[in-house]
Amino acid sequence: MPARRPLIVLEFPDPIPDEPVEGDRARLTDDVEVWIELWTGARFLLTVIPAGFVYDGVSRPGIFAWWIKRWGPEKAMALLHDWLLYLLRIGAIGKPKFLIDLFLLLALVSGGRSFFRATVIFLAVRTRPANSD
Repeated sequence: MPARRPLIVLEFPDPIPDEPVEGDRARLTDDVEVWIELWTGARFLLTVIPAGFVYDGVSRPGIFAWWIKRWGPEKAMALLHDWLLYLLRIGAIGKPKFLIDLFLLLALVSGGRSFFRATVIFLAVRTRPANSD
């Protein structure tokens, strides 16, 4: 049986060009291009996150902080999620926040995270309002 292709694959620079800033956050030191490849093989530029953008890493419930690290392997997907929330806040993209959170879940699972791990992160972002800092 041939291997199944993921529904989407997100491509980020590795490592993410960032530096720590106050309050357990990070600031991008260079623009970050986020590419998306669909199950069909089509590949296109999804967005460019500009240098200087500040984000807060991976959201996770406190009970899972030992397992899911704020600056762990999901950091790039958390960066994209924070960028999309920023675009929502300034009115550059439409609502609802749920679709941005759902995109994160899809990206995590398609990126090889277990459904349980992805769901823990998804539930953490679902409990935070879109305008939280």
